[in-house]
Amino acid sequence: YYQICYLGDEVKQPERTIPTAVILSIIGVLVIDFLVSFSFVGTVPWRDMLDSANPAHSAVASVFMEKIYGEWAGTLISIMIVVTAFGSVFALTLGYSRIPFAAARDGNFFAPIGKLHPEGGFPHLSLLVIGGLCIIASFFDLESVIAALLGARILVQFIGHTVGLFVLRHKLKREMPFKMYLYPIPAILSISGWLWLFSTIDTKPMAYGLSTTALGIISFLVVTWRQGRWPFGRGARQKI
Repeated sequence: YYQICYLGDEVKQPERTIPTAVILSIIGVLVIDFLVSFSFVGTVPWRDMLDSANPAHSAVASVFMEKIYGEWAGTLISIMIVVTAFGSVFALTLGYSRIPFAAARDGNFFAPIGKLHPEGGFPHLSLLVIGGLCIIASFFDLESVIAALLGARILVQFIGHTVGLFVLRHKLKREMPFKMYLYPIPAILSISGWLWLFSTIDTKPMAYGLSTTALGIISFLVVTWRQGRWPFGRGARQKI
């Protein structure tokens, strides 16, 4: 459902396509995770999964297949997981590249990022930026990267887009194709939950999230000042 949201401006009938994709993907992942976890626990003792010295702690799928079919099956499933992980990163990188691209098209990011490849018709410069950031992140410990991304995304994405919902609803003042039942209770509960989760993470990821948010605010103010947009005025001065 991340992909459909990242491509929201490019899909047909977004008011129908996006909610359908989100709901179906959540249900699908829930069913798959439940069945897979149920199968693992039925074969591999759960205490082995909690023991950091046990192979089941970091490679439970391989241990699971090895117990049932032998060593060859454990090796095969490990290779399949690596291929699947690569496919996931490849797809997410393509999806994420739409965010700087859309921001640049809206005048909220560096203008060259909003260009399309002359032959392929995809945001190639934005894709290069996202790919470069992924390469840099690969030099750090995976758990640290995940923690840092979580700290930043809670503030910038999860809380940010919920606040954006309030702003959008207030500014448009008209009937929207999307509806939230019991509004604004779900949105308030969402922000409260993410704030609680943010308060539980370690100091470094929390500092990274706060610094990322601060850097984003500063960048936004610089861009809007140079373009003469809110909060500095309505007339455009120049593009970046």
